[in-house]
Amino acid sequence: MKYIVEKEYTLKTAFALAEVLSQYGVDYKLSRTQDIDTDMDSKVAMCNAYKPDLVVDVHFNAGGGQGFEIYHSHFDLGYSKSFAENINAEVKKIMSSRGVKTKLGSNGKDYFAIIRETDALAVLCEGGFVDNKKDADFIKANYKKLAEAYAKGILKTLGISTSQPTDNKPVLDKSGYKKGDATIGSL
Repeated sequence: MKYIVEKEYTLKTAFALAEVLSQYGVDYKLSRTQDIDTDMDSKVAMCNAYKPDLVVDVHFNAGGGQGFEIYHSHFDLGYSKSFAENINAEVKKIMSSRGVKTKLGSNGKDYFAIIRETDALAVLCEGGFVDNKKDADFIKANYKKLAEAYAKGILKTLGISTSQPTDNKPVLDKSGYKKGDATIGSL
């Protein structure tokens, strides 16, 4: 039994995340802004055309479990894992976490297309279980807090201070990447 509709709360969470990121001058692009179906190929193509520094795919889990979990690339255990750990550290402050994970497909590649096929660092956030009443109740009441936790992890990864929102645009870091481009995907 599902206690919430995933696509409804992924969109709400993505909007809340975008709102927080914009307060810190982070440029972002949402993969959808209304209740429409988007296939993975078009989502990946949109991400790669936008050329963000980071990609966050917002989901909620199902299948009998409890808590948050986040996936990153198995093949980039440096930046990708650090990005996932930054988000996980913030989420753990507000809900239980099942951890930072990788998942391989039967072909030996990253299982999730958003992680495997986008050109940017990408993570997939499973913000709790829709078929767990405790998680679903938490999500309904706290999806904005969850979005804030995601934002803090993103900002830390981008090297942007969370001490005070700013209207200033991010600056170039040493690698030449503009600190502050993110794509937010939602189911």
